[in-house]
Amino acid sequence: MKRIVIGLVGGPATGKGEIARLLEQRGFSPFSLSDILRVKADEKGLPRTRQVSTDIANNLRAKNGANTLAIEAIETLKNSVHTKIVIESIRHPEEVKTLQKEFGAFVIGVTTPLKKRWKLMQERKREGDPETWEKFLELVKREEGGLGKETDIQVGWALKAADVIIDNSGSVEELDGKVLKILSEKKLLT
Repeated sequence: MKRIVIGLVGGPATGKGEIARLLEQRGFSPFSLSDILRVKADEKGLPRTRQVSTDIANNLRAKNGANTLAIEAIETLKNSVHTKIVIESIRHPEEVKTLQKEFGAFVIGVTTPLKKRWKLMQERKREGDPETWEKFLELVKREEGGLGKETDIQVGWALKAADVIIDNSGSVEELDGKVLKILSEKKLLT
């Protein structure tokens, strides 16, 4: 049976987790590139904060290439018994391209207005999320603005490499409807 891989790209609190949950309800097995980073943080005895994960990811990309997390995911998943997989936390265009090439992944980019994202972030209360609007804007600029080295997080450029971009400015039901429509049209739902 053919493997179906859906990748999710977007900045913090854009709705990637909601899409992943929707796909899980339809039989997709979840995987996150951030899982790789959490394991590495644990191995080093470091806290599982966003900044620690970002630093580990940027260091790995600088040392092993911008697509290193995608390659590690492929190695982990290539012998998986799961035929439907959703991969979250894709944050670099080379990760997108590698997953598209090696897995035939269909990559969905998610964009959401900043004020909605801030509200969602405050509601979810995830450890390590910014506590002020100013810190939130700094995070967005750092992760999405393509600042720093070429191998650093580049969500903005990763979105440009996605197969489709979905605007999540409406309700959860509208987001779910958009995702299901696109995946049905692409014959990626079975």
